[in-house]
Amino acid sequence: MKATATKFMTVVLGSSLLLGFNSMAFSRRASADFALPVQQTDQASTALKEGRRLLKRGKADQALGQLQNALALYTAAKNNHGVAAAQKELGDLYLRQGQDKTALDRYQKAYEALTGALSKEQTEATATGNAEKLGLRA
Repeated sequence: MKATATKFMTVVLGSSLLLGFNSMAFSRRASADFALPVQQTDQASTALKEGRRLLKRGKADQALGQLQNALALYTAAKNNHGVAAAQKELGDLYLRQGQDKTALDRYQKAYEALTGALSKEQTEATATGNAEKLGLRA
C-alpha cells in the first residue's frame, strides 16, 4: 500500500511539474537584472541538455553527473527555474531506477524551486505595476 501511495504521489507531482513548466514557459520574461553570466548560463544549459539526452538513451550513470553539474551551476547562480528543471530531471532518473522515495524528494524540491521562482516573478510584476502607477518608470 505504501509503495502504491508513493508511486501515486510521484506521478501526481511529476504531472504538476510538467504543467508548471508549460505555464512557466509562457509567463517567463527576460530580466537583465537577474541574468546569469553568459558563460555560466551556457554551461548549466548545456549540462542539463546533455543530461536529458543521456537519460533518454538509457545512460543514467552518465546523465547523473551532467544533471548534478547543471543543478550545482543553477544553484550557485540562484536560478530557480534552472534548479527546478534539474531537480525534475533528477527525479525522472531516480524514478526510472525504481528509487521512488528519492524521485519524490527530487520532485518536491523541483516544485519548491518552481513555486519560489513564480512567486518572485509575481512580486516583481506587482512592484513594476506599482512603480508605473506612481510614474516612476518610463
